[in-house]
Amino acid sequence: MKIANLASLLQDVQRSCPNLDLEKFTAKSSFRKSGLDSMNIASLMLEIEESYGVKIPDSEVDKLDTVEEVSTYILERSTKNT
Repeated sequence: MKIANLASLLQDVQRSCPNLDLEKFTAKSSFRKSGLDSMNIASLMLEIEESYGVKIPDSEVDKLDTVEEVSTYILERSTKNT
């Protein structure tokens, strides 16, 4: 499993969601408040799952609203699996 770091996750989000205002979007920016709808977020989470080899259950997706939260989630799961 790849370790998620904030910089690479932020790049993934920015690449996947071209409608984001990249000058204002940071690792602590809310996906929802930045204009991503549920379809954008679902697509983003699928891409993150594929890129980082981690499963994010639907029940967790609503709890993950920033790049920082997603990174922490992935890091916590990778630590448990090593």
